[in-house]
Amino acid sequence: MAHYVILNGAGCVQQIHNIDLGIEGAIEIADDQVSVVQDSYYSEGWFLPRPRIELPELDGNNLAIPPLPLGTRVTIVDQLGEAVLRMVTETEDWSDTLAFEDAGRYSIDVAPPAPYLPSSAVAEVPE
Repeated sequence: MAHYVILNGAGCVQQIHNIDLGIEGAIEIADDQVSVVQDSYYSEGWFLPRPRIELPELDGNNLAIPPLPLGTRVTIVDQLGEAVLRMVTETEDWSDTLAFEDAGRYSIDVAPPAPYLPSSAVAEVPE
């Protein structure tokens, strides 16, 4: 059975259908390729795996944010739902270390531009 892949403007796989919907630009793939292309992007006739970025690491009260691609959105929210940091990187390979003054749980969301995959984590800052 054939499947049909719909790409977004950045060439990343947006949808996979098992019927031809007649959408212009849809790419036909074999049944055994579905799991391979789900987290892929299409470039120069090939499906390539979308790269993953390193997640920030917590060391005590310090959160080390690894180098990120230009245009990455970083959001850190504390356990009360209040934003600690909301920013978009303006330079390539931006990185930083943040010191948390308050103990607690922090949600970290990193949304890089395509073709990178977004990631999220929870950091527990000790008292």
